[in-house]
Amino acid sequence: MSAKERTPFQPRPVSTIELSDQHKTGRLVLVAILLVIAAVAFYLAIKNRGTAAAGWQTIDCLTKEANCSDEFTLLYDIGAEGANTNTEYKAVSALYSDAAVQAYRLFHSEQEFDGISNLATVNKHPNEAVTVEPALYHALETIVRSGDRRMYFGPLYWQYRIIFECDVDAEAADADPNRNPELKAYAARLAKIAADPAQVNLKLLGDGKVCLETGEAYEAIVKESGVPLYLDFGRLKNALIADYIAERFSEQGLVHAVLSSKDGFARSLYAGAELESVIYSLQEDDLYPAAKLKYTAPMSLVYFRNYPAELKSGQGYLYDDGSTVTDWIGENDGLNHTALPELLCLSREKTCAELVLENEDLFTAEQFDGSALHCSAVWAEGTVLHATGKDFTITETYSDSHKSFSVVY
Repeated sequence: MSAKERTPFQPRPVSTIELSDQHKTGRLVLVAILLVIAAVAFYLAIKNRGTAAAGWQTIDCLTKEANCSDEFTLLYDIGAEGANTNTEYKAVSALYSDAAVQAYRLFHSEQEFDGISNLATVNKHPNEAVTVEPALYHALETIVRSGDRRMYFGPLYWQYRIIFECDVDAEAADADPNRNPELKAYAARLAKIAADPAQVNLKLLGDGKVCLETGEAYEAIVKESGVPLYLDFGRLKNALIADYIAERFSEQGLVHAVLSSKDGFARSLYAGAELESVIYSLQEDDLYPAAKLKYTAPMSLVYFRNYPAELKSGQGYLYDDGSTVTDWIGENDGLNHTALPELLCLSREKTCAELVLENEDLFTAEQFDGSALHCSAVWAEGTVLHATGKDFTITETYSDSHKSFSVVY
């Protein structure tokens, strides 16, 4: 049976998981979930979706306009402070709907929208001063100040998205810079040129104005791709969206919320709430619920992983031989390689985008250096879970007759 024919493993909420033999996956590299894979499970049951009952609920995005809610799940504790549940549900749903639409538009690298100056606007006006929306300016400022150059890999991120939409291995391999020699050489050249500020650089001019400065070599290699795309956020995009939506909710004082994305980003705003996540570990072709992790919100969580959460998700491609490709790519060569199958990063103070920008080089390195982490984190080496930092506790580990996980602090 090919990898494509395997039945996806769908983890249950932590509140119903008992770490026993029955929860070991059967030969699967896919996880159809929200964040931190099983991202946020609570001691309270999450039910009554779409109603105005009190308690934890999944909030619907009530708009027909294009938005990013398909990639996110918002959980909210309706009535936590005694507010009228109908009124609060409507307010939370309205805010989420608007934020999801605005985020979709703001961070879109290819399409412009009426009444908003977004990333596509910057892409379509190289070497011109452009005024962008405050939230986008803040996102660009965060990236520029980090020193990371991956946002200049526009044509390369486009190429990876082509892979993720393929249906058969031959098509995927032909589009894959990691397997196609010509594309591999192109990725290396683009990475080298993009590393040079004299060839491409985003200038922050203040007052919401930016200027994408491009040189001849960078212009030529973008043109060579046939894709008129300079800037693209790649996997960082949903981290930025999670931060944007979380900020919108914080501004309105609606903070009894946990937002998580399918590709591994979460913002838990509910100060003082004790939450749980499952730490998953890929062991050969099997995905294990290696441990339970408990933390107290507020918290930002980023789950780096080198396999897609689900097929046709836009997050990666699973070959029939069990190997995978994602767009966690090296800044020096534009290729997908990671030092670990997964890495969970947590912080009370930092945003999801900051966690990505500070730790992506560690995740995509040839060898992992845990001493260089900039946050609390958990990662596996074999069946040993390494835990560092004080923002969480590991409460249980998985064990069966074949495999047993332990923790080293």
